[in-house]
Amino acid sequence: MEVGAKSTVTIPADAAYGPHRPEAVMTVDRARVPDNINVDIGTRLQARTTEGRPMQVTVVGVDDASVKLDGNHPLAGKDLVFDVELVEIVQAA
Repeated sequence: MEVGAKSTVTIPADAAYGPHRPEAVMTVDRARVPDNINVDIGTRLQARTTEGRPMQVTVVGVDDASVKLDGNHPLAGKDLVFDVELVEIVQAA
């Protein structure tokens, strides 16, 4: 590329954050989530695996009885598309 050149780069989901794994979506009893924890859809929470390791989950559903959590990365299953422009070439020191 030369200065001023533009390009679009696409990284397929499998080469980025991987496919969306349905087995990483779980439903838990609402009673298992402390009352002071926000469970609005889209809220990111930290949970623990059965082995005690921390994992990030996203609230994807909620009702009076249960909370549905997605352990996939938010970009899993999505192709990444970047529009890039070369604005300057700088010599390394």
